[in-house]
Amino acid sequence: MSYLELTYRSFISRISGVNKKDILFGLSRRTLLVLISFVAASLVLISIEAAFRFPSDVRKFLFLGSVIFVTACLVIIAVSAILDYLNIGNEQKVKTYAKKI
Repeated sequence: MSYLELTYRSFISRISGVNKKDILFGLSRRTLLVLISFVAASLVLISIEAAFRFPSDVRKFLFLGSVIFVTACLVIIAVSAILDYLNIGNEQKVKTYAKKI
């Protein structure tokens, strides 16, 4: 291999490494935002339930709805991060991320 080819591969590996860190940072940021939103919504729902004393069917609906919503959000975030992580070596992704840097 020539020196230019080694240099090019070195740049690509560095850019890919930074891209991986950025994907993991985005994953953790989005996950924390979903969990903070879930806690805040839970506190609001608990306060409303304490004030109005809903029947058990309504409480069950609120609980299951919030759990399903949070689970769906976390799955979407995880799938998005996995697809981005698997697509790191794509030449267009590398060019796009190099422009960001």
